[in-house]
Amino acid sequence: MVTLGLSISVLNDGSNLSLSQFGNEICILKDNSLICVNTCETSNPSLTYTLGSVGVNLEDVHTVSVTHSGQPWMITDKLIKKIRNRLNLKEDQNVVVVPSKQMSYAYTSYFTSGVETSLLIVANQDEADASQPVISYYMADKDRIEPIDYDFAHQDPYSFSRVSDLLVEYLALNPEEPVEVQKLALFGKEKYKDLGDIWSLDAEGHLYSTIPMPADGEVSLAGIFTHFGVSIPAPRDAKEPLDEEHAEIAQFIQGQMEKWFSQKVNQLLVKHPVNNVCISGDLSQNRLLLDRMASTLPISNVYIPPMDYCQNLSIGNTIYSVVHAKDTPVNINELKLKFHMENIYRTYLCCC
Repeated sequence: MVTLGLSISVLNDGSNLSLSQFGNEICILKDNSLICVNTCETSNPSLTYTLGSVGVNLEDVHTVSVTHSGQPWMITDKLIKKIRNRLNLKEDQNVVVVPSKQMSYAYTSYFTSGVETSLLIVANQDEADASQPVISYYMADKDRIEPIDYDFAHQDPYSFSRVSDLLVEYLALNPEEPVEVQKLALFGKEKYKDLGDIWSLDAEGHLYSTIPMPADGEVSLAGIFTHFGVSIPAPRDAKEPLDEEHAEIAQFIQGQMEKWFSQKVNQLLVKHPVNNVCISGDLSQNRLLLDRMASTLPISNVYIPPMDYCQNLSIGNTIYSVVHAKDTPVNINELKLKFHMENIYRTYLCCC
């Protein structure tokens, strides 16, 4: 029996829903092994060709599990029928839709961690999934994963992700290299430590920004500091050298994120005491934040999935479908015993 995990994009063109493209990362469950295949985005080989490269025929696939970019209301029977037609599936081949990308990331994180119980944190900033929160929290306990909390709506102008983007933009650094901002923050000397708090926790324990939306709707890093009565220099030109003031600004933003995210996670751990935290998505790239969590929170491990961001989706989709199978469902712990980490491997195809 073969299970196939895919990612798709769903677009609303105003009159009809359409599939834009299937993701280039797929995951195949065959003979108790997970085969992760990453194809070149520009070549976009057919699914039949990709499956054949690892010895699988499409007609051998029992279940196709998909996650999607798009609003939840877009996933209808009509759309699933389009998926079936697009893949030319037979009646006995099933299609499973994972409720959200965040859920898929959570399954990948938990499955690859090897732990029995864990707090799962998914930080995913995706404009195509504007209906989903920026940060989602799940509790994993042996054979189940349950959502327990969330933070920030995508329209929140001062979410962690948005403020991080504003900082990178202000410093004119490479957004693909978040470690550069973190290295710069290490040189700060806490000039702004008493400035005030960008974030806080409300009565229900949700993170929120203390800074109101500007009247003109234009958010900026300078606007954050202006709220606290401080003027900062004009945005840096990419050709200009970084200086001490840049380091102080970076340290303030970094320190605020560490402070409030650690408080939020600690609050969840009081309600759901576990020794492990698995984190995936944007925040998993912030090494300083992860170090603070590991050193200050009452936990033994902070785990980050070893796969890249897109591959996490295809693996999570596959695991989700097996756990929720209508005919012979299994729990996640059984999957761990069957597969082990050494059975997870990749084949890279590039036909450029």
